[in-house]
Amino acid sequence: MKIIINGLGRIGKLVFRRLCDKGLYKNILLVNEKEGSPDDQEYFLKYDSVHGS
Repeated sequence: MKIIINGLGRIGKLVFRRLCDKGLYKNILLVNEKEGSPDDQEYFLKYDSVHGS
């Protein structure tokens, strides 16, 4: 199964984290996010103001 996440807003981040928790990160084919650099997105995934680290 190949997975594409369209945007890393609140729901996109939750889906991404859930897939990683379940060990399905290898199935993520693409994360479509046009705002910010990849380093910024990594930071935002790692530190969320609502859901924490």
